[in-house]
Amino acid sequence: MNIGILGGGRVGGALAQSWKNAGHDVTISTRETIPETAASADVLLLAVPCTAAADVIAAAGDIDGRQGKGPFVYRFEAS
Repeated sequence: MNIGILGGGRVGGALAQSWKNAGHDVTISTRETIPETAASADVLLLAVPCTAAADVIAAAGDIDGRQGKGPFVYRFEAS
């Protein structure tokens, strides 16, 4: 499974490592690669502080029209 992580901090980085160890392909976005990460992933994880969530979701582009793609999973951290 191709997992995209929007946010590479402690939560995103730890989950990425766990999923890589389990054999998944994982991409962690940078601020510049959010749209590409969102478009190519089967499943997305939002792992950013809640104050950044709206901007990151907006930068991800059209995630509602992702036919054949997995769910968009929300995970908010307190800042």
